Amino acid sequence: VLHCDPHPGNLLRTTDGKLCILDWGLVTTISPDLQLTLIEHVAHLTAEDYAKVPNDLVRLGFVPEGGETDIESSGVVDYLTFVYSTWNSGGGASKLDVPALLARVQELTAETENGLFQIPPYFAYVAKSFSVLEGIGLSSDPDYSIVQETLPYISRRIMSDPSPRTAGALETFVFGDVKDDRTARVLSPKRVETLLQGARKYAAATAAVDGADPTLLQPLDTEAAADALLDTLQTPSPLQALVVEQLTLVLAASSRQLWSRLRDASPRVELAGGEDRSLLGLLVDPLGLFRASRLVENDERDHKALEAARRLVEAASSLVGGAPADATAGPDGEGAANAEAAALARALVRKAWERREHIPAISRLFLVEALDQTAARLGRGR
Repeated sequence: VLHCDPHPGNLLRTTDGKLCILDWGLVTTISPDLQLTLIEHVAHLTAEDYAKVPNDLVRLGFVPEGGETDIESSGVVDYLTFVYSTWNSGGGASKLDVPALLARVQELTAETENGLFQIPPYFAYVAKSFSVLEGIGLSSDPDYSIVQETLPYISRRIMSDPSPRTAGALETFVFGDVKDDRTARVLSPKRVETLLQGARKYAAATAAVDGADPTLLQPLDTEAAADALLDTLQTPSPLQALVVEQLTLVLAASSRQLWSRLRDASPRVELAGGEDRSLLGLLVDPLGLFRASRLVENDERDHKALEAARRLVEAASSLVGGAPADATAGPDGEGAANAEAAALARALVRKAWERREHIPAISRLFLVEALDQTAARLGRGR
């Protein structure tokens, strides 16, 4: 249900935290399929995956089926991207020249063949609802952004909804336009942090309605963070698959990095014929079969994954507040980030043992993913 005139005189919050609609005069419904399409569209715009926007416009009813190619060359996508990014920055319509915006939309409609670009009827209701809510927000915060305000719900939805389409939106959000290339994609730390912050804001907002402790707005402690990660690994969902994939990638890359460092630090041995090898490499692989193998050498994706993991650990210091700041922390907070990571690792080990009955099932997930990634690495080496 979409209430298109949600001002305080039409809605009431009941004592038990529910929403009571007083005036049903301007109410419509948004189908589940359209809801998913809107979420996908926001994910594509947020991830700057503009190649998907023309198809979004068809599914949203702005463009008739078959008009994707014409829309790509009409300037519609570029203009919508500009409007979205401006609106997303906050400040509402004050940052947009609304008459010019409407005139440009009319121009685009006229410029496209047979009026290809059109405004679907339901969108007028969505725009009306958003304008009312944004006006209320701007009355107390001149930089209020209704687009940013939707992020907590979208974050929660794409992290918990088992729908394959929602899973696609999640992958778009965290991987961007390379989401379909499973042999190259690596998490974007900035987008993951945005997603997690949004999910936490949603949890805090809903908890406040239920009368829960408002300290949910404070950084999570390591215990809660460890529980959340283990809950994710135990519950089949698109988020579980994504976490298993990227954790497997980082663990394997870390192992190869450690092996490389140990091998380089090992004493050198000169063999017959003048060949020079590390003592450790000689002991582990006397025939040298794996010296240049993809199985023991990190590639570009591995380096990106390790860098992403490092940045995520740093970002986690603002989300997880269980470990005190380290006195040895440098100006960039590296010591504090390492302390947070160590505290989280200890909590994970302890809580994993408490849930040890689930370890075999989780281990199988990582084993299958590791085998898939290994096969893909060998395939790329052919």
